[in-house]
Amino acid sequence: MSEAQPVPDWLYGRWRFRDADADVGILPDTCMDFRTSGRLLYTVLVEGQQAQFDLQYQVRGNLLQTLNPDGGQTSSVAFERIGDDLLQLDFNGKRARFVRERLM
Repeated sequence: MSEAQPVPDWLYGRWRFRDADADVGILPDTCMDFRTSGRLLYTVLVEGQQAQFDLQYQVRGNLLQTLNPDGGQTSSVAFERIGDDLLQLDFNGKRARFVRERLM
């Protein structure tokens, strides 16, 4: 496995779920907020209640690796930037897209 690499500056900030291929399983209103400290705030809406998960992340090549320190669960997903404001995650051929949220 490749070594952790510097996080590209464009990844930092808040990304909101836009759309996905069938069966990806990401809930509407999901947000990811990438912090410079290697912290990822992952927020979902479940039964009208907001749930937030405080994760850690690293970049290794084109892979985004996350760790849930509470449960020890890890995951890896290929990622790429499309244009200036679109983040695409590739779950073994099934893709989900997130749009950058801009401050007003």
